[in-house]
Amino acid sequence: TSTEDDQGSHANLEEFKKDLGVKREARQRAIAAVSSEMDRLRQELDAEKEAHSETSRVLDLLKTQAELVSRKSETFSVGTNPSEEWKLHVDLPEVNALQKDAQRLTDVLKVTDELRGCIRLQLEKMDDLRYHLECEPESNKQRIETLKELGKSHRKNFEDREIQING
Repeated sequence: TSTEDDQGSHANLEEFKKDLGVKREARQRAIAAVSSEMDRLRQELDAEKEAHSETSRVLDLLKTQAELVSRKSETFSVGTNPSEEWKLHVDLPEVNALQKDAQRLTDVLKVTDELRGCIRLQLEKMDDLRYHLECEPESNKQRIETLKELGKSHRKNFEDREIQING
């Protein structure tokens, strides 16, 4: 019976090793998926930052032009001659076009804010995954440190970008 016990414990040990290997592979696939998702998010965030910068720059230009046109139209007095009044009417469609462009860019900036919210959510999901990986700290120590650094880096970039946009 001792040989049967040895064979049974050997079979249990083999099954345990097999199960451990399967879990390790699943964990590695999950980490690879997180890494590729983080790369995708990093690229998306970089593209979003670039688009937001360009949009903000164009919006500032449009606001400046609208202010100039507005100031120009305010300089006309009640006693203007007909040719000056005609110029004023010609400038109004230009002002309307500038206002429409400014409104469109404002809407784009609102969408950008929604994207930042999505990125925040993805960062939280990454933190949750890191927490779950911490359950086995010895086998996942380097992966956890990499995820921590990646999260810190993304948060710092995100905060810097928000300061740049809002400040």
